[in-house]
This record gives sequence, C-alpha cells and structure tokens, in this order.
Amino acid sequence: MKLSATNITHAACISRSFLYPDLFGSKTLSLTAEAVTNYSLSIEQGGYPSHDARNVTNLSFCNVSLIYTHPGQHDSINVQVWLPLNGWNQRLQGAGGGGFLAGLNVPSMAGALSDGFAVVSTDAGHKIEDASTWALLSPGNVDLYALQNYASVSLNDAAVIGKSIIQNFYGQGPIRSYWNGCSNGGRQGLVIAQRYPDAYDGILAAAPGIDWNTALLGGMYFPLQVLKGGHVPAPCEIYALSLAAVAACDADDGVVDDIISNPEQCRFDPFALVGQNVTCPGMTATISHAAAQGAAMAWDAVRTANGSLLMPGLNYGALLNVALNSTCDNQGGKCKMVPFPYSEEFIRYWMFKRPDFDWTTLTLTDFYRLWNISANTYSDMIASNNPDLSGFRAAGGKMITWHGLADPAVPTNISSIYYNNVAQLDPGINEYYRLFQAPGISHCGGGNGLYPGHVFETLIAWVEEGKAPEILQGASLPTENGTIYHRPICAYPLMAKYKGKGDVTLADNWKCA
Repeated sequence: MKLSATNITHAACISRSFLYPDLFGSKTLSLTAEAVTNYSLSIEQGGYPSHDARNVTNLSFCNVSLIYTHPGQHDSINVQVWLPLNGWNQRLQGAGGGGFLAGLNVPSMAGALSDGFAVVSTDAGHKIEDASTWALLSPGNVDLYALQNYASVSLNDAAVIGKSIIQNFYGQGPIRSYWNGCSNGGRQGLVIAQRYPDAYDGILAAAPGIDWNTALLGGMYFPLQVLKGGHVPAPCEIYALSLAAVAACDADDGVVDDIISNPEQCRFDPFALVGQNVTCPGMTATISHAAAQGAAMAWDAVRTANGSLLMPGLNYGALLNVALNSTCDNQGGKCKMVPFPYSEEFIRYWMFKRPDFDWTTLTLTDFYRLWNISANTYSDMIASNNPDLSGFRAAGGKMITWHGLADPAVPTNISSIYYNNVAQLDPGINEYYRLFQAPGISHCGGGNGLYPGHVFETLIAWVEEGKAPEILQGASLPTENGTIYHRPICAYPLMAKYKGKGDVTLADNWKCA
C-alpha cells in the first residue's frame, strides 16, 4: 500500500521548534532535538517486530528526546520521537519493548523510520533491563511507581507526547497512529487496547506476555518439578526430545517439512525414548526418565497440587531448552537447573523483594503460595488479560495478534485463551480483533516455520481500507538446500491444510479449514 509523504528541512530540527507537550499530571524536565543523517543499520528478522530482515540505509531524521516526571513520584522518563526529514508518510508508529525494557529498541525504531513513519518510544523510567537497577526502592520495598510506568502509564504518555511533537514539527498531527510490539511489546499493545483505546488506530500485539506476573512465575514451575525429582537432565536430552516430537508429528498435516501445523493433534510419548542414546552438536547423552518427565510436564501445563490448570504448557514443536534449561560441568557430569532469567528476577525482586534471594531454596509449596500472592498483588497493575475491549471497538480500533506455535517462552495457548475470553464477551470480535497462529515459529521470530513478515501492512489495510484479514502470508527462512515454504497463516481457529496435490512450497496449494 502506497502512503503519501511529507518532507521538511533540517533547519527545523532544533529545540525551540517544539512546545512542551500538554500531558496532564506530568512536568517536562528537558527537550533536545538533533538532526541525524546517513543513518544505516542491519536489522534481523523480528528486530523490527513482525517484519522480515532488512538493511536500513541513509536515513535522515530529527531525534527529539524529552525527559519528564510525574511530580511526587520521583521518576524520570525518557521519550524519543524520531521524525523523518523526508518521506514522512503522515503516520505515527509506537515502538514497543521486550523483556523488562519498555522500549527505545533501536532496530524497531529504525525499521519503522525506514517505512516512513514518525516513531515514538519510551524507556518508562529505566534504561537498563536488569531489574536490580529499578525494581526496588530498598530491600523489602517495591518501587510501585516504576512498575506502574513500565506496566501501562508510560504507554499512553508516549502516545500523547509523540502526537504533540509531530504537530509541532510538521504543522499537522498524524492522520493515523499504530502500535507495533512483540513479547512485552505485545503485552503493551493489549494494555493500550484495554486501558487507552483512543491512543492508536491500529495495534499489532504479537506473542504477548498476557498474564505478565503469573506467566513469569510459571516459568519457575518446571525447574522446581525437576529438582523435586532429584535428577537434572543434560541440555542434550531436552533438545533431543524436542526434535523427536517434531519428527513424530511432522507428517500429520500431510507434508514432511520439520513443521508441526497442529500441535493439539500431536501424540508423542517421551517415555518411549528413555534409555536411548542421542547425539547433539558437540556432545552425546542418554535420555533419562527425568528428561522425559520434565518434557511431559512442559508440554502439559502448570498445574495446582490437585491437577487444576494454572497456565497452559508449551506446544509440541517448541524447543524445551528455555523451560527446562540446565548447565553441566565440563565432563558432562552433574547438571544444575538454570531457570528462565525473567522468572528468576521476578521472584527475587517483586515477590521476595530481596536482591540476595536464592531461588533454589523454593519448594513447590512456596510456588503455589506465591502464585496467589502474585495474582492478588500485581494483576490489576500489569496483567493485560481484561477481555472487555468495548472501548477499543467503540473508538474504531483494529488489532491483530499473531503467535508462533513453536514459541518456547510464552505459551501460544495463552493468546488463544485470551481471544476466546474476548469472543465470549463479544461475539462481534472479528470486526476489530483477529488472532493468527504461525506454525513452526519461535518467540517473535525464528524457527523452521512460516513467518508473517508483512502483517503490519495487513493491519494498515484493515484500518484504512476496511480489508479485514482472513489470512496472513507466511514464508519460511531458506532451508539448507535453499527451499522457501510459502503458506497462508489462517485466522484462528482455522489452520492451513495441504490440498493434497501440487508443490507444497506454494501458498496456492494450501487452504484454511
């Protein structure tokens, strides 16, 4: 889709060109503007969320950096707005973050800029991802204002600031505004739709960490279960079981391509491989009962002591070495569990509030107690699971979520559960919100599967032309022999099925059913 462009001179990129934004409840501390020319960057797949890899060259833009505070909260938040000096498409793109970072992700901002967007992003008050630098006011005391900024408040602030800066610079506001994020950026997108429905016209919320607080806590469940069993399997065992599941269920969709298209249809018993010798890059191992047990739990769910569901597990097809990560001594002997770093930090700083807390002292009894405390303490602040999107619908917004079916970090079914909850509340969900599940794709990108590298264009067409998406165009990375698979990614709950004849690498030979 061709978007109209606006040009402006370098001379306008000076601080006095800009008025301080009228942001209620805030005080601007400083504003600087600097012209940047001949900017280039190589961006990997997904570095600019939901876009293919690209080389950005010779960009010229005005970098406006604004620092503000919420008086009485002792915070200092940096927002950057990158304004194209030529070729502005008259649109704003909000750039999300990842992990414990709220934004200011350079590849994401540069990618949006290369597409002609003015870009806004925020650090929410902390520039370093390490939670030790911002989570606590002091041992025992969580910085709730910092968490609130990271969770939600800074997102709407950034939208207001971005639109104000654009108005000052170009003499007109953006004709449309879009949000783009994956992982935490996906969570941010859902928060915006739920809490600030007028902030953006279109939202791309990919692989969202929806139940942020409980999902991070859930990442500790599998390591604790392994420790309870008394034997820690080597990484090679877990890796081999992950690949064995793909081999067992690859052909279920009628095509052998190292992709599981329908994980729920997969039937694989990891215990059948116990005792088998396996080879991994640089090492060999023997599948242990502990490895099979850990894999079975990771593919199942996080459950209460009586078996009730707390959080869905990973899909067959996802590499389990995130959920069941371990490291062994140089001789391949004794191994120890290494939990998902964000889970370990969440428990250390937000649950126990002690920088020196040792996660290995936890028990499963502690885990279940912490689950309830986490839900009661943090859900209202940071969880993005509210199914009421009536405000977003009334504002005329459109939102797309896509989630890789082989995501090893955020279980894919978290997104489908949320989507179903929205649909139960509003049967007209398809008028403004659609979910797509990408076979074989890992967290926000990577993997053997079908990556929707043009989904943002699809979102724009939905917002501006009313073209509601039934499919996303997916393409794989080249295989070792150079083959690229093209396939439709179908709107949930449909999935792509091979028609039974024709070249399996061509999208035309697949249908949604």
